[in-house]
Amino acid sequence: MRLLIRVVILGLAGYGAWCLYDRYGAASASMRGPVQDFSSRASTAARDAARQVGASAQRAADESRDAVSDATSEVSRAAQDLGDEAERRMGDAADGGATSAASTSS
Repeated sequence: MRLLIRVVILGLAGYGAWCLYDRYGAASASMRGPVQDFSSRASTAARDAARQVGASAQRAADESRDAVSDATSEVSRAAQDLGDEAERRMGDAADGGATSAASTSS
């Protein structure tokens, strides 16, 4: 008896699969073309987007590098100018101190 029930259930499952294939088989075949077209369009769009993102990231990195380089140059120049100014003031102070020391000792 159990064998008969199993055979009947297996037959019903096969019949159900056959009915589904008859009902949706033609529709799935007609959908293959649009799905493949969508897939190719989506992959092309994703490739283009990745290329644009990469180019934008590279451009941003280049601009950042240039800005840092410019800022470094400006800071270096400012430090050099401060050093020169400090040396000039120290020299003026030493010359002024020597002059005032000579005038007070006379």
